[in-house]
Amino acid sequence: MIQLDTDVSEQKGYDVPWREAGRELPPEELAVRVIARLVGVMGEQFYARHRERFVFAIAVHQIECWLLPLVDPRHAGKIAGCFEAADRACRRAKLPLLTRGEGKNPRGYEEASRKFRRRQRLMKVKDRNPTLRLFVEALEVALAPE
Repeated sequence: MIQLDTDVSEQKGYDVPWREAGRELPPEELAVRVIARLVGVMGEQFYARHRERFVFAIAVHQIECWLLPLVDPRHAGKIAGCFEAADRACRRAKLPLLTRGEGKNPRGYEEASRKFRRRQRLMKVKDRNPTLRLFVEALEVALAPE
């Protein structure tokens, strides 16, 4: 599994812009471009030989956006400022915060994402965030019996 956030995708070396011809790319399109970039870096032939071994988890723009359908359904489709929004929602729900001092709090992420452990809950909320949906669909394909 390869998990990347797109918040820094415009930086040199990553080189996947958020905009094209004056328009911001939809989250799904940006995720597809990031995957194409990764495939290009690893090599088309290598990827073709090992495709079934890869699952891409591309979060636009932060992985914390995937928590919002659970902790703050009103902002489930948000793609910017998700870290702060998820932390505020955790505070309101009296859950551990995602932050701890200057760093991240693993326990906060564990608590905020706990409901994703139930497949039924995940399937119910996955469509509220476009790149969470793409990830779940990729997992379904990867885990499908041959």
